[in-house]
Amino acid sequence: MLLDSRIGTTKLIANAIKSMKNPPKVFISSSAIGIYKSGKNHDENSLEFGDNFLVKIVKEWEEEALRICSDETRVVIFRFGVVLGKNGGILKEVLPIFKKGFGGVLGDGKQGFSWIHIEDVYRIFVNIIKDKNKKGIYNITSPYPEDNRVFTKTLGSLLKRPTLCKVPASLLKLKFGESSLMLTQGAKVYPQKLIEEDFSFFYSKLNHALENILDKRRDDE
Repeated sequence: MLLDSRIGTTKLIANAIKSMKNPPKVFISSSAIGIYKSGKNHDENSLEFGDNFLVKIVKEWEEEALRICSDETRVVIFRFGVVLGKNGGILKEVLPIFKKGFGGVLGDGKQGFSWIHIEDVYRIFVNIIKDKNKKGIYNITSPYPEDNRVFTKTLGSLLKRPTLCKVPASLLKLKFGESSLMLTQGAKVYPQKLIEEDFSFFYSKLNHALENILDKRRDDE
């Protein structure tokens, strides 16, 4: 299923673009920072990758996307961190739990939590599309990654709720199988290319990003 939806679909798009007389000027492919080795610090130059099935999928996914690159079409690969927004993603899943006072760290809480505010994601897309010189791999993360424990404590503090609960890694593996690695492992990933290009993040610090999102949710309620 994962192979078909990621790699198979990208392969079909690559073949279609290569057959076009007037191919698109830019092709942006979504990838994930899960490609990087857990427990380390990384930027786009890092070659320390993980060693599991999900990493294998990401590598093949990126290889298919890069096949599209030509003199007519530049390819940009976005390696996404955790996207924070008010209508979906991780916050939609965890907010009800935290509001009830059952929020807590996952595993030992030391795993990297590399995140990005959804408004900055939109602005990065616009920036990349407009600038014809930009290509290659970009980490789509804030310049200030945290760890799971800091994320948990910050969210609990803003909601004025305790975060005493702890979800052991063994329980997560029992529920999610190998996919639990995405929750119990993680790296601190930096958007070095965006920093060097002087991209201005609206929300570079986690507490400011969460404050903005929680205020917007209150306005909608």
